[in-house]
Amino acid sequence: MIKQLAGLQLLMMLFILTSFIQGRLHANQFSYVFPPNISLQIIDQHEESGGKIRLTALIESRLGTLEDLEVFFESSKDMQILSNTSKLKTLPPGAPRKVKILAVKTSKIADELGSWLKMGVRFTPDYQAIRTYIADKSIYPDDFERQKLVNIVDKNVGAEARYLEAVRHFIKAD
Repeated sequence: MIKQLAGLQLLMMLFILTSFIQGRLHANQFSYVFPPNISLQIIDQHEESGGKIRLTALIESRLGTLEDLEVFFESSKDMQILSNTSKLKTLPPGAPRKVKILAVKTSKIADELGSWLKMGVRFTPDYQAIRTYIADKSIYPDDFERQKLVNIVDKNVGAEARYLEAVRHFIKAD
């Protein structure tokens, strides 16, 4: 009986020690994320007769001057977006752009999420602004983690990578 109790105590000690070590390992693991480059918002919705819905979207640079922006739309199957894909050459910080969107209801039934539209933007970020932001040691103090972000930026520059951001808006029924 004493041997069983001692074995149980040893097992409990190993369990506590293992939990403590695992907790410390998880507590020390972290990684940095990139700063946001762009902000997308649907800021206004008006329903008109004939099933027309007019929306206003706001696109704003959050970091540096964005280039070659391609604005596109998708929707639930009960909606049809009449606005065309549009292009913006540049989007400097502090100069938000409004995008007018026209959609109409179709005869199809909404999907399980309801009626929605999505505005997406493909763009080339300001890689130099990203590098400058990442270099700030008060925001990214860990050298190793900061260097991982710099390596990703360098790889993206070499690949001429374009970024993609999107916002989904659920149509409010009046």
